[in-house]
Amino acid sequence: MVFLKVCGITGPEDARAAAGSGADAIGLLFTESPRRIGVGRAREISAALPPGVAKVGVFVNASVKEVLSTAREAGLDYAQLHGEETPRTVAEIREGGVRVIKALRVRDESSLVLIRDYAADLYLLDSWSKEARGGTGERFQWGLAERVRGYDNILISGGITPENVGEALEFFEPYGVDASSSLEQAPGEKDDERVRRFVSAARSAAKSRG
Repeated sequence: MVFLKVCGITGPEDARAAAGSGADAIGLLFTESPRRIGVGRAREISAALPPGVAKVGVFVNASVKEVLSTAREAGLDYAQLHGEETPRTVAEIREGGVRVIKALRVRDESSLVLIRDYAADLYLLDSWSKEARGGTGERFQWGLAERVRGYDNILISGGITPENVGEALEFFEPYGVDASSSLEQAPGEKDDERVRRFVSAARSAAKSRG
């Protein structure tokens, strides 16, 4: 099995479509982005999802209080942290009852050193960009992260598409993969067919991998 996350969901219809296609989790952005939503909208989306689909809130340098409050009000299962959050912040959010995905933007080999410092539940490897924290649609240099191949707590993001998700799974053998902008017809508007193709390609690749 492979954990599949569709990020940047902005409405109940896209959430239901992602879940219906077989996604394991959807991502809700609470930070600057064309895909940003408020807590009220997040509640609507959460209510539209069937049981078993994880709700992941994406934050950048938010306070522990804000993360926990938003998680409680929106029914989040995970907080995905994309900023310069400290290991203590991660620990306090987990102590508050919310699982944490710590994002690491891969710029060079030293980008992965931080895995040793954070006691997160999962780690997400994403592309480094000075313009954006995520959702760039750009693939990072996978060879830089080869040493985490086969880790059971790694999610791969950054330019993951229906066309290359099988390649990503074969290269990394990760716990899961995460896609956003490659599944859209416009920022914040998912293309249901591309979402279905992403999930189908990932499931097929995972099955053939054994």
